[in-house]
Amino acid sequence: MPELTPQEAKKLGLRNYGSQTNIPSEHFVKIYTNNVGVSATNWDTSLIFGEIMGLDQDGEPVVEQKVKVNMTREFMKALSNLLTANVKAFEEKYGEISFDRLLAVTEGLEKTNAKKVVAKKPVAKKAAPVKKKG
Repeated sequence: MPELTPQEAKKLGLRNYGSQTNIPSEHFVKIYTNNVGVSATNWDTSLIFGEIMGLDQDGEPVVEQKVKVNMTREFMKALSNLLTANVKAFEEKYGEISFDRLLAVTEGLEKTNAKKVVAKKPVAKKAAPVKKKG
């Protein structure tokens, strides 16, 4: 995270943590993702992270969804600001991040039909019967 003044951090909806202690919970999970979907309700926003496993028979990506993260709109904006500040700091230090390599790989998969994956249709889960009181 680039260094921000307390005023800059507050304006972005962030805190300057400086030094903090991070303790992973027993349920902490580390995943790789190269795909994200966004959904929203009137109250919250969700990010659904996944990994592109290949292409289906029509050349469309097959994504294995890994985790869904729900957050308030305020937190979503603070997260957006944090990511923007980090990308800016990275690009100032190392140069602009380019999508050329990613596009070349994607186009290469489409042209060669490499790694075709047959997408399985999701199976609907049946709800457990509700026990009536009385």
